[in-house]
Amino acid sequence: TCPAALGYAFAAGTTDGPGKFDFTQGQNTSNLFWNMIGGFLSPPSQQQKECHHPKPILLNTGEATLPYPWDPKTVPISVFRVGRLFILNVPCEFTTMAGRRLRRAIETIATDHGIDKPEITIAGLANSYTHYVTTFEEYAGQRYEAASTLYGPHTLSGYIQEFERIVLDLLNDRPSLTDAPPQDLRKKQISLIPPVLA
Repeated sequence: TCPAALGYAFAAGTTDGPGKFDFTQGQNTSNLFWNMIGGFLSPPSQQQKECHHPKPILLNTGEATLPYPWDPKTVPISVFRVGRLFILNVPCEFTTMAGRRLRRAIETIATDHGIDKPEITIAGLANSYTHYVTTFEEYAGQRYEAASTLYGPHTLSGYIQEFERIVLDLLNDRPSLTDAPPQDLRKKQISLIPPVLA
């Protein structure tokens, strides 16, 4: 996957909640003015642009560090199992097809381990928020959800890989290796919300 970034179609919004200015869904070209605005926060490197292709980067959030990192390099995921029910806890929203592919991958592993008719549920927006996850094909279309897929065109493959690993560890009764959790920024974050007055 790539360091996090939001594309132009992110700013276009959705059909039921369109954005402002000259952003459109399916946009896969950039604009000099908006590149300058987004680049003020953190200009994307050539490597970052190539990693996210065909998404034109509007906000290079994965490499933005002022006043603190804008997006984590790793995200929390986990699996709960109750009998034949597997609950996949994710910090994002999966498109319908991306969710089907993840569930199918985990269902195959569970079935291969002798679990009859496993039920796979995705519990979204758990422990963090990292926007959307699309399929590789949806990502190429660069509609709102694809432009909001923070970690590039292979994000779904990354989630499938890691969930397969964790589920195999769970089914084989062995501990899973983990990365360090994302940095806790609660005491450093700037809030623009006024305090409650008593």
